[in-house]
Amino acid sequence: MIKKFIEQGRIIKYVLLENNEKIGYMRVNFSFEPDYIYIENIIIETRFRNKGFGKKLVNHIKKQKKPILLTAANKKVTKFWEKMGFQISGDWDDYSWEPKKEFHE
Repeated sequence: MIKKFIEQGRIIKYVLLENNEKIGYMRVNFSFEPDYIYIENIIIETRFRNKGFGKKLVNHIKKQKKPILLTAANKKVTKFWEKMGFQISGDWDDYSWEPKKEFHE
């Protein structure tokens, strides 16, 4: 289950729960640029990594069908973003995703 919490203005925190246990969260800024979504942060608890939970959070945001921007925090996560369909859009750590006409989770 993904719960939505408004932090301030148009910054939303999505918390992923499994059996009432917090698995991770994603902080999203909807006012970064008009018509874009900016993923500020995504954190998955260490013991739950590589089990599809990060993908679940990202796919939840992709359903908005708006372009998504982010900056990869380090080189370790770039493979995750590329696997999720993001492409380098500037410097080595800036990524973007453009929605296609149809999106299926």
